Amino acid sequence: GRELIKSLEYHTMPVNVVRWSPDGRMLASGSDDAMVHVYARAKRSVLGDAENAEHWGRYMLLRGHTADVLDLSWSPDGATLAS
Repeated sequence: GRELIKSLEYHTMPVNVVRWSPDGRMLASGSDDAMVHVYARAKRSVLGDAENAEHWGRYMLLRGHTADVLDLSWSPDGATLAS
């Protein structure tokens, strides 16, 4: 079955799109709050966490959109994110 391993709770409005970077090390999300959040997986673990818990943190916040963010696309090398 499926199991929730991490909830990322920075957006203030519904999320429209979530895209993994090509190497799987970053995750980007776009929302009706007109923002893009980019998350990176942390290399540390916290004592007492479940064995399968993942540790993600916000790496970057991209502001400046004037409307809902409806789609995102990473370049093949993962260096560029288009919104």
